[in-house]
Parts: sequence; C-alpha cells; structure tokens
Amino acid sequence: MLDVWRHFKFYGYRRIAAYSQQTDGPKVSEYMTLKLMRELGIKSRMQKRYRKGDC
Repeated sequence: MLDVWRHFKFYGYRRIAAYSQQTDGPKVSEYMTLKLMRELGIKSRMQKRYRKGDC
C-alpha cells in the first residue's frame, strides 16, 4: 500500500483499495485500507479544482 501511495499521492483509501483488488498482491478492503493509512500517517493530496470567477 505504501508503494501505491508513493506512486499515486492523490489516491484516497477507496482508490487504493480498488487498486489492490485489481493487482496480484493481497486483497485489502476499504475499511482496512483506511485503518492502515491512518496508522501510517498517509493522507491523499487533494487537487484544487479550477473555479471560474464571477467577474
């Protein structure tokens, strides 16, 4: 999981869990992924969305 997060820093726990289901590695549920991410201190980096101005 740590390797996935290092490669895709913007992935949250749902995407990491889905990625683990698709690969040959161990299958991890969303709840377990969230729990492990909290233990390791991993957080996804949110990207700011572009907002058009009101001008």
